[in-house]
Amino acid sequence: GEDDFVAVLYATSYTPCTDSDPTGPHLFVSVPKQPGVYPLTAMRNVTFSFNDADNLLALDGEVEVHEVTATRVTGGLRTRVDAGNDVNGQFQLTVCPDL
Repeated sequence: GEDDFVAVLYATSYTPCTDSDPTGPHLFVSVPKQPGVYPLTAMRNVTFSFNDADNLLALDGEVEVHEVTATRVTGGLRTRVDAGNDVNGQFQLTVCPDL
């Protein structure tokens, strides 16, 4: 919803807010705009994306938002689809200005 950022997380660092995102597997994550712990739901979820055809939807787990500023969001993510597809770690997001 409007209360969430849509974040794309990769397993590598890169320069945000450009047209040159990395390639390879990534996550689409609904990240709330207010600090707190949020369970995943049908509306706030994580999508494991491997290519244009193979995606896995994760509804089990939680997103924890530590801090939100005008330019950055820090938090953590814990989710699991199956034994081969799980995430448990911290993230730092850059909020890109509207272009």
